[in-house]
Amino acid sequence: MRDAVGGQLAIIAKLNMDDGVPGGFWLDESIQVARWLEADGSVDALELTAGSSLLNPMYLFTGDAPVREFAARFPPPARLAVQLAGGRFLRSYPYQEAYLLDRARQFRAALIQADPQARSLCVHCNKCMPTIYTGTRCVLVPPGT
Repeated sequence: MRDAVGGQLAIIAKLNMDDGVPGGFWLDESIQVARWLEADGSVDALELTAGSSLLNPMYLFTGDAPVREFAARFPPPARLAVQLAGGRFLRSYPYQEAYLLDRARQFRAALIQADPQARSLCVHCNKCMPTIYTGTRCVLVPPGT
């Protein structure tokens, strides 16, 4: 990938910190994968996430499971099934502010960071979104810098 973009784009990998399902990927395994990625220099950054939208959806979100609202999206026969069994599939997890932060800090502690004082220039204005059709870029940074 790096050869294809010629150093013009950052290579980012999305990595699950843990899947939240039996037999899934867990934090210690994920940190090891991150160490391997760091060691071979194949990525510039990691986007960390958790959970599985297919196998355990509320682990990804935390908080109350919207079983009633979810069921309402289905036609009548399936709606009843979701109402009756949806709580087993859409399990609730206690809501916690910044619930991925503790896990993400373990990644930071395990990986070497070139400049711990470095901060992103992103101010989350989302003005980059319209540029996706013409070459995604930050509109606040002058071209060529």
